[in-house]
Amino acid sequence: MGTESNNLVALERARVAARERLGEGYAHDLLDADELDRRLDALEQAATTADVAVLVDDLAAPVAVVEPGAMAPATTTSVALVPIDQVAPAARIGAYFAETKRVGPWTPARENEVRAVFASVRLDLREARLAPGTTHFAVDVVMAELELIVPPGLPVDVECSALFGEVDQDEAVSGTPIGGAARIRVTGRVWFGSINVREQQIGESKSEARKRRKAERKRLTEEKRRKMLGPAR
Repeated sequence: MGTESNNLVALERARVAARERLGEGYAHDLLDADELDRRLDALEQAATTADVAVLVDDLAAPVAVVEPGAMAPATTTSVALVPIDQVAPAARIGAYFAETKRVGPWTPARENEVRAVFASVRLDLREARLAPGTTHFAVDVVMAELELIVPPGLPVDVECSALFGEVDQDEAVSGTPIGGAARIRVTGRVWFGSINVREQQIGESKSEARKRRKAERKRLTEEKRRKMLGPAR
């Protein structure tokens, strides 16, 4: 009886470890959704630890490779909240037939008027010092490009009209406000141009950010699947 009990405990532990490994494999594109479902079903029917092992033996954990001298993406944001009396009530950012950038630890005003005409404007908020509450950008983009880069977790509301233009915003995986107090609001118009809102960590490229969000979506999907299946019996 004791041996049988030990075997059942070992089998349950193997199932738990296998579910985690299957989720990681799905997140890293080693399995598609149909194959994941098939293996999860087979996992519930597995009668021995050997049966469980067969379902995950081909799922080697991916190894992250960092080129010599390359900077690994940061996992947290460096955006900081500052007292409201240290933030200007209003400011203007303009670019005409030119390129303008705001990057690093800069402090946007509470109300920012941004005008770009035949120009390129890049506003990077990943290390910005923001006041509590809403920081507003009123934009006017004419035959120009405006790129707004925000860290994960900073909510952004975009309400812009477009005439022969484009307003594109990355979907957010996590919508929890940083510090529970800061958010961004973008209003205005774009004529024959584009407004792009990008969510990236510091040191992260656009493609790396897309891969991270994809992996996070898959992880959340796997968690949902496991909850639907319920605890193993």
